[in-house]
Amino acid sequence: MDREASRSPTVLLRLSRDARTLAHSVPIDTMIWKVAIRIARREALRHKGALAPVATMLALPVAGASAADTMLHTVRLTTTEQLTRDMGRPTRW
Repeated sequence: MDREASRSPTVLLRLSRDARTLAHSVPIDTMIWKVAIRIARREALRHKGALAPVATMLALPVAGASAADTMLHTVRLTTTEQLTRDMGRPTRW
């Protein structure tokens, strides 16, 4: 078995000269996310016209689910509120 192939990605990263200092301070998962976000930001700035429909397609379902959840929790009564509504509020004499 090849010795390089049996090593984890972190070990291979530490072997590379360019990322040696970065590998000691930042976990590899964090580095992968940073690279992915950097690439996505560059693509979004390069293709601004395509960003609006994608953002809309993501925002509308999230906004709809948030509105539905808010309405559901607004109309649902707690046990105390249900009993007060059914039996009536006590009157003071």
